[in-house]
Amino acid sequence: MKGWGRTKVPWRVWSRVVGSLLRFRRVGYLVVFVTSRCNLRCPFCLLSFQPPSRRDELTLDEFRLVARKLGPLVQLSLTGGEPFLRPDLPEVAGILLQQTRAPFVSVPTNGWFTDRITTFVREVLPQFPDSSFRLVVSIDALGEEHDRLRGSPGTFQRALDTSRALLELRRSHSNLVVDANAVVHTLNLERLPETLETLHRTIGFDNISLTWARGGLPNPSSNPDSLQAYLTQVETLRRLRGPQPRRALSSIWRAVAQVTREGVAQVLAGGGLPAPCVAGRNLVVLRQDGEVLPCEMLDCSLGNLLEYAGDLESLLASSRARALTRWIRQSGCACTYECAMSASVVWNLRRWPRVLQVIPGQIVKGGP
Repeated sequence: MKGWGRTKVPWRVWSRVVGSLLRFRRVGYLVVFVTSRCNLRCPFCLLSFQPPSRRDELTLDEFRLVARKLGPLVQLSLTGGEPFLRPDLPEVAGILLQQTRAPFVSVPTNGWFTDRITTFVREVLPQFPDSSFRLVVSIDALGEEHDRLRGSPGTFQRALDTSRALLELRRSHSNLVVDANAVVHTLNLERLPETLETLHRTIGFDNISLTWARGGLPNPSSNPDSLQAYLTQVETLRRLRGPQPRRALSSIWRAVAQVTREGVAQVLAGGGLPAPCVAGRNLVVLRQDGEVLPCEMLDCSLGNLLEYAGDLESLLASSRARALTRWIRQSGCACTYECAMSASVVWNLRRWPRVLQVIPGQIVKGGP
């Protein structure tokens, strides 16, 4: 069966997606912080204040405990910190995917560890041919300006080297999508359109995305507050939209991304969310120490998963978790956290008429 993209979508993938979407009160989007460690110190990162440490990171055996109780997922994100600081990341991914069989997997990276990243692709992607892997390289500016923002010389070149290595691997791995992401903040705002245009013209990423700087940043002046600035960058992305990547259902996900950006703009304009946030219900964040958060923005733990023998459903059924998720819905809690925003688009039937309206404009032929 054809998906709205450039790949055929097997029935078993459709069934997992539909099955997870129909479980309205179960987690379908899991963000896993495999580590909080990072080799860079970016002033616009909400985690940059945390010292690098291996203590309290979930072990492989603890991930096995957690995975046994996880249901089917639509989206699995393996993040950090820098996730490739964990040399056992291929094993972590394999443990989680063996159980959840998530059809969509995202791994953001600063691109520093080229060998580890390409090894991950070669080892993991062939094991899960029905899962589409989105490797996202963070690039916020060009050349030495990117190095300065990321706090280490050579960071830009390593990001380019990793991107090119991934694009070469894409030729032999049909379930690989290679994207770039730029964090929008005051330190790169003026020249960001030039950065996006150069990356689009010279590298050939499948997609380029934006993340609005958020949270209690170590340098508060890095946090932008201009709606017009955001709309300017979104318009740049619209002009640079490339050919359809080979990712299954790519037109749908591009439409979800557009509707998500519309939601971010609405929040920046001072409005509430178009529909209630599903954080803590359909989306949760698993921190590296086992704490489960409803999202990255609310520093309120729903509980530690290890205290529930890895049973996420039991944890979310606790009075503490139910009270917090009820508060999120009833208070109209709203922020610019794109993962929660996109989950609130996918798991909210009220948003799907807009998604369906946008889909035809996302179909662009051509490309690799």
